[in-house]
Amino acid sequence: MKKRQREPRQAVERLDLLLADLYARLRALPGGEDINFIVTSDHGMAPTSPQRIIRLSDYLQPDWCERVLADLPTLIFPKAGHEDDILKALERVPHLRVWRREDVPAYLRYGSNPNVAPIVALPDNGWLVSEDGRVNLGNHGFDPTASDLCVPFRAEGPDFKHGYVRTALFDNTCIYPLLAHLLGIEPAPCDGSVGQVSDLLEP
Repeated sequence: MKKRQREPRQAVERLDLLLADLYARLRALPGGEDINFIVTSDHGMAPTSPQRIIRLSDYLQPDWCERVLADLPTLIFPKAGHEDDILKALERVPHLRVWRREDVPAYLRYGSNPNVAPIVALPDNGWLVSEDGRVNLGNHGFDPTASDLCVPFRAEGPDFKHGYVRTALFDNTCIYPLLAHLLGIEPAPCDGSVGQVSDLLEP
């Protein structure tokens, strides 16, 4: 096995052993059987490469933009009078979706904050906006419905159904209100709802 493949595998195996040890120690505590144990992640990762790059300078005139933040998503601050020029130039760029801030799809839960740029561009899964071509070999921030961005969720404890397997996906935004429910506290306003994951819980 190549070193590049072996190192992540070794890291996962070590983490698996650490989690097993933590689980055993928690269960051994007085009242350990009353602990709810959850293992999950905040997001997945999609592989990226220098071969999947979108250079906005190939499509935009230099005097159209005040600045561009080439992130995921990419934020474009247009100069006065050039918003339509930018949108028209980018709307047919391969592997890129672009919207006015107020038109970002609701399921992305992005665009309502006034600090978001007037134009939002989101590359397809695995593609990046970059001018110099330098990229990490993995990234997140893509459309959360992409399979690479999905993460496992495993829960065990007195409040969860034993042996229950859910095949339908749910938003990670539900985890915070779920934790608040388990702790018996009122969650602050958020995008998630414990109702989306109530089927995981004992009645």
